[in-house]
Amino acid sequence: MNPAKRRIYELVEAAAQAVTDDDGVFYQKALADEVKARLTDKELPPQLREHTADVLASLLATQFVRNRTPKKHDDGKLFDPGAILPLGGEDSAVKRVWMDKATDEDLMAWGAQDAANLSKVAAASADKQAYIAERVRGMRDHQIKTLGRLERDVYGWVEDDMPDDDEPDDDTP
Repeated sequence: MNPAKRRIYELVEAAAQAVTDDDGVFYQKALADEVKARLTDKELPPQLREHTADVLASLLATQFVRNRTPKKHDDGKLFDPGAILPLGGEDSAVKRVWMDKATDEDLMAWGAQDAANLSKVAAASADKQAYIAERVRGMRDHQIKTLGRLERDVYGWVEDDMPDDDEPDDDTP
């Protein structure tokens, strides 16, 4: 991650810490409000403001596409001329087509993309469920109340285990 993007995510991290209570709980609306306050601060350096606009543009584009995913209508039909189909590609270069203009090849690519995504989601969910079950068992067996303490005391987690990249994936909600 480039230094400007890292600084933006550090700003968001600081905002999240600021709205978190003593039990580690925060609300997304409070986080959004705090991030907005920090980003609209007149003291924000111009280059950080520019990089923030880049990040915001990417997030808005991603959200726009997600909101245009075809959904089954009450009548059981899926077609929506304003919907957008993903056809595959690499991360930020995912090729897309308006559903109204989709060809038979586009439909086949969309089907393949959907099947690949389903298998990834299923695998990720299975991994999360296994992790959750193991950690709940560990918390109960060791009579530990917080996951952080369990990870450090029982599973040997250390600060170096954290990934360097806090940037969210464009393909995950």
